[in-house]
Amino acid sequence: MMYYLYTISNTIDNSKYVGITNDIQRRFREHKNGSSNKYLKVAQELFPENAFKYEIACIGTREYIDDLETKVISTYKTLGVNLYNVSNGGLIGNGSPGIEHWNASLTEQDVINIRNMYASNQITQRNLAIKYNIGYKTISKIVRGERWSCVGGPITLTKQSISKVANRRKISDDQVVEIRELAKEEYLDTNTLDISDIALVSGISRQNMKLILNGTSYKHLSGPVLGVDYYREFGK
Repeated sequence: MMYYLYTISNTIDNSKYVGITNDIQRRFREHKNGSSNKYLKVAQELFPENAFKYEIACIGTREYIDDLETKVISTYKTLGVNLYNVSNGGLIGNGSPGIEHWNASLTEQDVINIRNMYASNQITQRNLAIKYNIGYKTISKIVRGERWSCVGGPITLTKQSISKVANRRKISDDQVVEIRELAKEEYLDTNTLDISDIALVSGISRQNMKLILNGTSYKHLSGPVLGVDYYREFGK
């Protein structure tokens, strides 16, 4: 499999983003949709779409492109170029978004399978974490496309995840726990939680969603409780 080193240049203020992918069309599409680097996303909201120039810099083996990305980012920093990149580049040892470490326990096919199983309601995120022997938070980021973003499989956003779990006539114990965990994660990610919005997209009443999240219903189940474990202002 061949890998691409690419750049995204802001032609107005000359800032740049340097990235690696094995699917250049998909990766460019993700960037243009604002679903990748958070600093680039902010810039895309501030500048017109035609201000950004997308270019393929090099194509090569994974090892070569990995090493080259690190060198290019280092060179840009030496030259004083403002970069949107969070890390120093490379796939080994730094958790670069979109592609995991070389010695990761997951393969690209594992990631695709995880996304397919979750999107088709075959299994909860908690049970996926158990099945693949990795952390729940890692599974959550995989299904939302925050990890392994250049790999295929259906991407599920947080509110869509809550909707998919909650919008069932009968909610199992595992699904209640998952709703609570997803809601907390959304609050921690965005520093806000709109119960009315979640209830609307989930197809259940706001009151029922509130009872699930604040622990009034399903008291016997675990999972973070709204107003107790997070968003304590809610309980005041």
